[in-house]
Amino acid sequence: MKLKLRHLQIESGGKVDLSRGKLYHAENVDLKNCSLSYNSTIKEYYLTHGSVTYGMNNIKPHRRPMSDLTKPIEHNGEKFTPIDEFFILYGGGFKNKKAFLKTGFIDGILYSPYETYTYSLITKLFEWHFNVFNLPKELFVDIIH
Repeated sequence: MKLKLRHLQIESGGKVDLSRGKLYHAENVDLKNCSLSYNSTIKEYYLTHGSVTYGMNNIKPHRRPMSDLTKPIEHNGEKFTPIDEFFILYGGGFKNKKAFLKTGFIDGILYSPYETYTYSLITKLFEWHFNVFNLPKELFVDIIH
């Protein structure tokens, strides 16, 4: 698998590691501080940080494994458990969280292709920087909680 533009989830912000050998290496770079360009001749996207341009093979987005949905995470200085937030968003018709979880909501996220997710669900997963596209470990940096 090769990293593609959609895997960066640019609209959700987040961090990336950039590397072009030992001389040009930047960790934990905010995507908001990068500019995006496209070379139509070779059909390739690039990110520029400072005065250095990085090809897609030199970029590693920071992502959380999908298994972290049931673990406490920190996002924008706030600590919470994503499944609790999903219960607030989607569980209104259930008596309690246990009944909500019995619907298979988590299994539906973990074992269904992302193309089947609702817009609001995928937007939240992007916002919280989850590995929605199931990138192999060598293509992303795991966000440690």
